[in-house]
Amino acid sequence: MESDQYEAGIAAEQNAKNDVSKVFWFIVGLILNILGVFIAYAYQPSGPVKRIFGKSLIYSIFYERIYKSGRRKIQVKWAFIGCIIEFPIALFFLLLEYLLL
Repeated sequence: MESDQYEAGIAAEQNAKNDVSKVFWFIVGLILNILGVFIAYAYQPSGPVKRIFGKSLIYSIFYERIYKSGRRKIQVKWAFIGCIIEFPIALFFLLLEYLLL
């Protein structure tokens, strides 16, 4: 039983890492700012069913839980990085506009 949990955890973390588009979430954070971070946190797609088809119930439960958690962590991280980078850019343009007026 514990080996199912361990295998599910390893597979789910690796698949979550491979499935998330870091560039997409960076751009979401860059464009939508803090709203993009909230969207990244709220959006939790399930992994493809073919990855858990034929596996035990314990494996399936742990896989889904760890997969969603892993995706959320990566999505929020990259959306937050985009959000942080957007702030100095916006500040620069606000200062530029202020100085030109």
